Amino acid sequence: MKTAIRTTLAAMLSVLLLPLTVQAQDCASAPEVTVRDINLIPQANIDVLMAAGTGLDHATIFANLTNDIEGTTVKFTAVVLTDWRNSGLSTPNDGVPSRIHVFVRDTSAASMGVGGMGIQIVDDTGAILANDFVPGDVVDICGNVVPFTSSDGKVMQVVPVDQTSIVLAPVPSVPAEDPLRQPVPITIDDIHQELSDGSTQILWTTISDFRGQYVRLENVNVVDSTPDDTGRPDMLMQSVGENTLLNMYDTSMRFRNDRGVCPNCYPNPPYNTRPTDDPFVPPAPGGIVNIQGFLGYVGWDGGYGYSLPASTNFGISPIVDEDLEIIAGPPIITTPSSPEGVPGNEAITITVVVQPGDPSRTITGVDLDYSDTSGGFQQGFGGTVAMVNTAGDTWEGTIPAAPDDIFVFYSVTATDSQGESSTSAEVYYRVLYGGITDIEHIQRTPDGLPGNSPFNGVTTSTDITLDAVVQADFESADGRYIMIQDDPALGEWSGIFIQDDSAPAVSLGDQITITTATIRDNFGLTRLEDVTFSIDGSGSPYAHKLLNTGLLNGDDQSILEAHEGMLLRFDMVEVTDANADGPDDGSGSNFGEFQVASDGSEANEIRVDDLASEIPVDFNINNLGIGYSIAFVQGPWYYSFGNFKLAPTGLSDIGAITVSNEPTGPAVPGTYRLHAAYPNPFNPSTTIRYDVGDAGPVSLKVFDALGREVATLVDANLVPSAYEATFDATGLASGTYVYQLVAGGEVLTGRVTLLK
Repeated sequence: MKTAIRTTLAAMLSVLLLPLTVQAQDCASAPEVTVRDINLIPQANIDVLMAAGTGLDHATIFANLTNDIEGTTVKFTAVVLTDWRNSGLSTPNDGVPSRIHVFVRDTSAASMGVGGMGIQIVDDTGAILANDFVPGDVVDICGNVVPFTSSDGKVMQVVPVDQTSIVLAPVPSVPAEDPLRQPVPITIDDIHQELSDGSTQILWTTISDFRGQYVRLENVNVVDSTPDDTGRPDMLMQSVGENTLLNMYDTSMRFRNDRGVCPNCYPNPPYNTRPTDDPFVPPAPGGIVNIQGFLGYVGWDGGYGYSLPASTNFGISPIVDEDLEIIAGPPIITTPSSPEGVPGNEAITITVVVQPGDPSRTITGVDLDYSDTSGGFQQGFGGTVAMVNTAGDTWEGTIPAAPDDIFVFYSVTATDSQGESSTSAEVYYRVLYGGITDIEHIQRTPDGLPGNSPFNGVTTSTDITLDAVVQADFESADGRYIMIQDDPALGEWSGIFIQDDSAPAVSLGDQITITTATIRDNFGLTRLEDVTFSIDGSGSPYAHKLLNTGLLNGDDQSILEAHEGMLLRFDMVEVTDANADGPDDGSGSNFGEFQVASDGSEANEIRVDDLASEIPVDFNINNLGIGYSIAFVQGPWYYSFGNFKLAPTGLSDIGAITVSNEPTGPAVPGTYRLHAAYPNPFNPSTTIRYDVGDAGPVSLKVFDALGREVATLVDANLVPSAYEATFDATGLASGTYVYQLVAGGEVLTGRVTLLK
């Protein structure tokens, strides 16, 4: 018998929450099933998914990608296929992962075939750690069938009931060469279908067989790749002669580079963390690889946008280094190095690691191209430098001193002995002769679109003097957030988050000067860590910037990015979705987020997040419904899990909630309703919609902040219907105005803000 070797870790894991709770039953009475039973989707559901084609949406997928076993407790026996030491998908807490992902295959596959017999065990009880299961072990599992549903994907998984519910079975281990532990050979067309518009989608007729399945693809072409020496690289592949695509997913720490760097680091040993001096670099486009691993519908397409609807594809997760074999291809180039500090009036030395994509070739030359314009030397600064091979696979080149306050773009092109070449990702830095003195220096990206700070990963010392005002200070499950801004006029690019549990106590309105900080982009959010600052005075925080939701739910991504880290406020909004990630009654996934819109339309909605610890995760389920009105919502503009969103700092940032009915067409007899005006804020006019339930006199008037009537929009006898009126404020002063509907014995009011 094996001994429990990490009981401290197991005890810590046992208190963590499941992705989705179920009503667990006693393992003694739990039914015995096969993993195939868990993965099986009824044929009628498959028919619905296949018939939808390009019209398929995520709601239809999630409604049909289910069966009667989901949400129950079951028992089965399986062979362990992966080592828990490679599992790094979750963020650790003081070096301890919040959960361990291990792939298994039902032992019934020996007689019934492997189709549908693979699944993830997602363990937050500590059982896997405590028992030190290794590949080949046969285990008896009692667990809850708890799929993890993201906004774009659904992963079937089983969660052990407790620390005693996954144990070694009284049978010998299965050797590596046994068919039970071998991958299924496939091509991408076996799991994905090409739609009429050329996009890729899961081949739903085979999903029951391939969810969680261990597969192997040979001689596949690398169509695209995304290196990231300190983050999460990715790769997009295509089988020879096929049009469908498949991207890699990084369940294993061997294929991601952000788990060896603290604070999100795993200790090695016991974990097989990738060392920081040996990052995983995906093959360059044009390469040919063999790859094996585990399939999951995780809702992630690597950012390649090849699926319809978004991320409706499998990702393949290789686990050990040997799962990815490079057969041939052009040179492989790591991401070129970045300056360690804030570049000033000096030359910058760049290093890069270059390796042959084909073992039979050698590297014959490496060039460093640089410019002050992305994609070419269109301005006055730019050139090409021949890099020098300094040691092993390392090459070095120097970019001369650049003019003040410009972005410098650079990339590396390598050529091998067969004349094939490849070019690295383009990276950039920002030159500031005087160092960082404004939040805009940190936040602004070269094109103004969402992206990393030009100083991502930089720890500043003598090259930052940043004066700002404390706007918010609150606790979250991720730790303490302090939000600061440095522009009293509330201009764009003027806010940023500090995430630092050890930062000194502050009060709202404190004027601080930051003299050291580490600048880091995590999951798309720019933040400051390990800050040193002095408090130089006190006062009032800047006001919230008043906007309407339509401004932040359009195609202009630059507006979304430019407001990151700023305090925003939205008055008189309507709830368009009480649960942004599942059913509004909370029966499925609920991550505490809801959506609101100034005009009540889905086209103009924004997300609101329960980031602050003061806001319960079920606040949305218990308090909101579609069509409810909220007097205001305010807080920092935040980004996480692929979405910009508002993050109220506490319940006081959410105004009074009014229950109302969502309009469905003509007015409901006997029902009067006043909708939120849109746009709001406005200049010079806004539209006010209202419903009249019975025939009779109707009055709609507008008053200023002192209660003086400034406009009569309606004063007439109306029949039951839905109406709209226009409030033209030409000639009126900026400020807040109240509009009032009097009809059927009811008095309904709303607010609008005129900004000139």
